[in-house]
Amino acid sequence: MATVITQSIITTLSITSNTSATTETTDTLITTVDAATNTLTTTTTTMSITSQASTPNEATYTSTTTVINETLTSTTSSAVIYLSTTTVSTTTDKNTYSCQDNSYIGTYCNVSSDACAMSQPCENAATCIPNNTLSLGYYCQCQSDYEGYNCQYDNRVCMESTCWHNGTCISVNSTVVSSTYGKNFKCECIQGYDGVYCELSVDLCGNITCENEGICQTVELVWKCLCVNSRFYYGDFCQFKTSTLVIKEILSKSFASIAIGAIATTCAFVIVMDVLKYVFHIDPVETERDNYRKRREEQRRARQPIKNNQWKLALRFQYVS
Repeated sequence: MATVITQSIITTLSITSNTSATTETTDTLITTVDAATNTLTTTTTTMSITSQASTPNEATYTSTTTVINETLTSTTSSAVIYLSTTTVSTTTDKNTYSCQDNSYIGTYCNVSSDACAMSQPCENAATCIPNNTLSLGYYCQCQSDYEGYNCQYDNRVCMESTCWHNGTCISVNSTVVSSTYGKNFKCECIQGYDGVYCELSVDLCGNITCENEGICQTVELVWKCLCVNSRFYYGDFCQFKTSTLVIKEILSKSFASIAIGAIATTCAFVIVMDVLKYVFHIDPVETERDNYRKRREEQRRARQPIKNNQWKLALRFQYVS
């Protein structure tokens, strides 16, 4: 007789928990086929363990087996089992560890407890010195002209911004009032600037006189004469004339000399004529003046109209040799 067993196991684990009890359930399914009798047998097993909160060391075990074939058979068994529970509780404080070297802290003792190393509180290049007897655990050794617990106050007389325009600050005795205006420092200014802080721009053109209408200007801390007409003048003081202006002046002088000569000649001629006429009673232009008058008279008569009743006279001349 041959029997074929097909086992299909379906396991379901469910845990139900509430405030009073906890139930753990496991389901198993087994299927068996008998070839001789042609019967199919299905076996279902349900196991359940229930524990009560009131009795934590006791639990109820329930197993239910169901066989399905020609007849329905169901078997249920129940038992009470005792559970053994071991609870291990470990409480670890946050700072239960301790470093052998008190100068280090941390989980791995790799962090320095030195306040100077951790926060570097000192300013302005001061030296930080640890001291656990102090409230902050350190104190700062300040450089000269600095003060404050962390050397944060700068009391230097000469700072980077004391003197303007690249001036040099020099610390002096505060009693020297005449040269430092009552300050305990003095600014040595570069050329072109003046004042307590070198804040004033010096007028370099105060003693400079530019010729030929030139204008003095301060350019890059150096005085310079700006020639109004650079075509005619040049030089540091605009004192030199260009060749163009020299040629123009020569031509102007030449024309002026010619004009002056012509005027002088005319005046001399008039004076000579007046001397001859009124002093020596000699009129060199008397004849010419009379002829001019006659010509003017003839021209005037020729322009007069001829009357109708006036006889026209015709003259005829005949020359006899």
